[in-house]
Amino acid sequence: RSASSTTATTGTWTRGATSATRCGPSRSIRWKRYGASTRPAIDVDDAQLDAILKSAYGIFAGKPTATALLRFSPERAQWVSKEVWHRNQKGRFLLDGSWEVSVPYSVPHELIMDILKHGPHVEVLEPESLIREVIALLEHAAEMYGRKD
Repeated sequence: RSASSTTATTGTWTRGATSATRCGPSRSIRWKRYGASTRPAIDVDDAQLDAILKSAYGIFAGKPTATALLRFSPERAQWVSKEVWHRNQKGRFLLDGSWEVSVPYSVPHELIMDILKHGPHVEVLEPESLIREVIALLEHAAEMYGRKD
């Protein structure tokens, strides 16, 4: 999980993001300084912000450009079916006990990382572009472990 804090100093905003895990305290911290702006701030309605920031999967904001259809093995289905990947996800159990879920996304990077952590217990069914990206990453990983006899 990550947490961030923002503190104001004279004429400068400093934003720090930390990365913490269930096993312990923060492991890293990044700081970025933002100079003072002469432009006025824009007041944006909460509903407008939600439409932009909460419409796609993960930390990448923007309107969804695709929907991933994933099928999880019966072994993982009981746990994954309880996870909320996105507020607009749609999931269902199949007759064999597997879990199928659709997840809207805009930028696939974070979604792919979450897919890969399930290894052989998840299959990407749609879209074709996401299937190709996951296959390419898995092939590259397999090449890294190839043995040279």
